[in-house]
Amino acid sequence: MGVKKLTLKITHQRIAEQRAQKRYRNMRVVGSYLAGEDGEHQWYEVVLSRSG
Repeated sequence: MGVKKLTLKITHQRIAEQRAQKRYRNMRVVGSYLAGEDGEHQWYEVVLSRSG
């Protein structure tokens, strides 16, 4: 029959948070929300705060 749909183990929102955390190591993720989307992409606004 084949595979109908592949699902992610983590959400696109969590991926965006991880990418921001990786780029800005001296910051911590406070939260994130959906900023916009079209038929192909989703954009998330990730809120960061200084750690320490």
